[in-house]
Amino acid sequence: MRELAGRKILIVEDNWLQAIEIAQLFRHQNAEVIGPVGTIEGGLKWAGVADAAVLDVDIGGDPVFPVADVLEARHVPFLFFSGASTFDVPARYLFSDRLNKPANLELLSYDLKLLEAGDGDRSRAVEAFLPILRMTARLLIGEPRAADRLVERTLAEAVRLHADAPESGVGDWLMTLMSQVSGSGRGRLMS
Repeated sequence: MRELAGRKILIVEDNWLQAIEIAQLFRHQNAEVIGPVGTIEGGLKWAGVADAAVLDVDIGGDPVFPVADVLEARHVPFLFFSGASTFDVPARYLFSDRLNKPANLELLSYDLKLLEAGDGDRSRAVEAFLPILRMTARLLIGEPRAADRLVERTLAEAVRLHADAPESGVGDWLMTLMSQVSGSGRGRLMS
């Protein structure tokens, strides 16, 4: 797993005390903290240089999704960190990683490391890639239960073939497996 040392972590959080606590957590891991910023404009200003981000969903009454859009376009890992137990997100972010406040900040750090997981750590890369597998399955198969079964069967196949997993390109390998599983049992996925 990549360490956070030297990584630029953008923090978009309007609760100043919470923002400082999050910043200290990442500074203790030798990350380069950007911000914290407490506005959407500040988040947009720095989203172009961040390596990863922690985004509060509601920034001064405005949704943080424009910042998430910039990060997503750059393929920068991020997670939503919100005080609301449930919150509405646009469909494009239904499968994004999220953590509810209050949370143990060590868990926040762990979740961000999972998102940052590179291909060198296959088990972490698989965990980090799971939301993408789910989203892809739901695009392939309109019925959510069938899509979830496709992901389950894909992961079962990945476990069976884990010794053959590549050291790099784990995401591509999983997508190929899902395509194979989908082609071999499409009719049975709906049952």
